[in-house]
Amino acid sequence: MYEVDSQTVLLARRLGTTPFSLSHCETPRLGGVRIRNFIEEVRRLGPDGSPDFDIFAFVLDQRGDKERLSVGQIVELET
Repeated sequence: MYEVDSQTVLLARRLGTTPFSLSHCETPRLGGVRIRNFIEEVRRLGPDGSPDFDIFAFVLDQRGDKERLSVGQIVELET
């Protein structure tokens, strides 16, 4: 997690292969924590130099909710 312009941004890795979207969801949640209806695919290279398309950035709706999530925690995206 990191903060940008007073927004808390969470990086998460997709573990499955099912496509997802937030475009039709009014109150998306990540592990029960409300996130904004915004998602960005993070540009990252894997160990072999190939693009890693499974890292995404989410913005938490409430900054204080960052205490409810921890590094390495496995959570579900609720759309």
